[in-house]
Amino acid sequence: MPGGHGTNCSGRGRLLFGLTLYSTPRYIHHRLPQVFRALKPFEQAPVVDEIVMMSFSDLLWWLLRTGCLELNREFEFRRTLLHMAAHHRNEAIVNMLSVFPGVNLEAREQLYGQTPLMVAVQRDNLEIVRMLVIAGADVHAVDRDNLSVLALCRTVELAQFIQTAQQL
Repeated sequence: MPGGHGTNCSGRGRLLFGLTLYSTPRYIHHRLPQVFRALKPFEQAPVVDEIVMMSFSDLLWWLLRTGCLELNREFEFRRTLLHMAAHHRNEAIVNMLSVFPGVNLEAREQLYGQTPLMVAVQRDNLEIVRMLVIAGADVHAVDRDNLSVLALCRTVELAQFIQTAQQL
């Protein structure tokens, strides 16, 4: 499927830890767990970040389903998959992760003590903020600097949404 999702303009597949991503899903899904497990933990973090950034939700789902990746695993700076997805403004991945049973919506990253909701607010992504609030994220949370979710809002639209959610 050259030219499809995960390929570059020349039609060649995007390489991700030795797998060409336009290969048949069956091949990728068969090889992915063994290739991913062979990576050291510090080598897995940039791979997972790339999967989230490039919106390869089927691959992420497969890693989670096969037990290669834990849903609430903390990567560099204690960022979870949900933090990464909010940072990359990846609505599809946030939507998928936010409904997984056992997802930690209140995980705090190490640098500022922010939750995925706070990251989404800072990235000005109202749709992701809505998804996280609907999933049950705490709209009253404060970060390490004692800044609330509302204080992190940079647009009137986000601030109004958070204020409304806080009143519920």
